[in-house]
Order: sequence, then C-alpha cells, then structure tokens
Amino acid sequence: MLTVMRLEFMKWKRSKILLSAFIAVLIAPFITLLSTSLKINNLGLRAEWVDIIALGMQVNHLFVFPLTFSALAAFIFVQEYQTGAIINLYTLPVNRKSILVAKTVTLLITIMGFILISHVLIILTGTIFLNTSPWAAFVRYFPLACKTGLMQFSLMPIIICIGIWTRHFVPPLITAGVFIMVAFISIAMPSIGPLLFPALPYYVILQDIDWYPTGIRSISHTWEFLVPAFFIFFITAFVISEKRDIQ
Repeated sequence: MLTVMRLEFMKWKRSKILLSAFIAVLIAPFITLLSTSLKINNLGLRAEWVDIIALGMQVNHLFVFPLTFSALAAFIFVQEYQTGAIINLYTLPVNRKSILVAKTVTLLITIMGFILISHVLIILTGTIFLNTSPWAAFVRYFPLACKTGLMQFSLMPIIICIGIWTRHFVPPLITAGVFIMVAFISIAMPSIGPLLFPALPYYVILQDIDWYPTGIRSISHTWEFLVPAFFIFFITAFVISEKRDIQ
C-alpha cells in the first residue's frame, strides 16, 4: 500500500493540478480581504477575527472546497483509466482494495494539507486588519477547520464511486456542482438546511461561531449522517473496483 501511495504522490508532482488547487484556495482569502476592506472603508465598521474567519470558511465550504476536492478525487481515481496506466497499476503485487485504500489515504492527506494552507492564508489576511495575536486566532479556529475539512472528505466516496464507475472526469465535477447548488439552496431554506448533507459544514461553522439561525433544528448529530454515508459509498467503490473490468 505504501508503494501505491508513493506512486500517487509522484503523480501529484508531475501534474499541475496541485498548483490549480493552490490557486483555488486563494479565492477565500482574496474575497475576505475585499469584503473586510469595504466594510472598514465604506461602513466604518471594525474588523473582528470571528468575522474574518467565518467569511473565509463559508466561501471555502460553500464553493471552493467542494469543487477543488472533487477535482482532486477525480484526478487521483480517474487519471489512470484515461491514460491506460491502470493496467500497470493493477500489475503491482497489491490487491485492488489496497489500491483503493491507498488512493483514499493519499486524498485525505492532500485535502488536510490544503485545509491547513487555507487556514493559514485566512489568518494572514486577518493580520492586515488586526493587531491582536494571530496565533490565538489560529489555535481557536483550527479545530473547526479540521472538523469541517473532514466533513468535506467524508463526502468524497460519492465522488470516488462516480469516478470509478464512469471513468471520466466530468461526472464527478458535475456532482460537485450539485453539492454546491444544494449548499446554496440550504441558505435560502434554512429550516431544512441542516438535513442537506452537502451543507452540513456550513451549518457547523455557523454553530461554532454562534451565528446559527434561531428556530432552526440542531445539528448535534452531524457525524451520524456522514459516517454511514462515507462507509456505504466507500464499500460501493470497493465493489465497483472489484467487479468492473479494466477496459
């Protein structure tokens, strides 16, 4: 399995997709910078760490992360099918289940790496407007960043299943677009928003920073939704990988 992970990381190095993903995670700090500047200069309001962190995280989880992480998942699971290299991969003395697990662990490490990068960039954006310790803000909100990042990762087996089944990049990205649409619909319909699992990270952020809408159902059982979904689709991906021919 470690051999497969090493090959996957070598594949990352040869591809420009990591650079594209890094550019994508710059979107939230940029929007946060513009929004906070306008708020201070035009409205005369004072910047606060909670506002900066909340805006950056909401942009990430409503749009940037679903699309970026789905693109990474599609690349790591579909690219060999597109190039025909899957035949060489399956000649390794490793069964298909181990290959799937190795690819998933590689995806998890990559996703959490971008979670860390994004969090640092948002904190650095905040230092432009605030003189208080950025370290305290980093420590306060980093667990939330990790938790919501893991929630995004828990949705990836859906993308993996679609990618392995179709063996094409487009359907996983369309699915990511559906996730984004559902998340935005949840904002317009907050009474059912917490029940729409692609929107769960957004509502967890609101709950953590005490911006949760009044009168809306609690989301204290988020993992009860996500963990079963993760394993159901992950096992389905196992079955698809085992049953389908290489060609």
